[in-house]
Amino acid sequence: MTRALHAAGIADYTRAWTRITAVPASATQGLQLELPEGAPLLCTTALNLGPDGQPVEHGRTWWAGERITLTLGED
Repeated sequence: MTRALHAAGIADYTRAWTRITAVPASATQGLQLELPEGAPLLCTTALNLGPDGQPVEHGRTWWAGERITLTLGED
């Protein structure tokens, strides 16, 4: 993401927020992630802001619950 934003002329950005939710995989998500329908997924939705405080990127990512560990903050 950093490279893509830099290529668009945005030299720096800050993560404003990230939301994490747990949901069951739909049939389509299961096919795409090679999981059975109903398997646990984590969904992260995030907003990044440019140096001027304006939004520069809003993204949503689906993670297979059995294949991901998210660490928030410091260990």
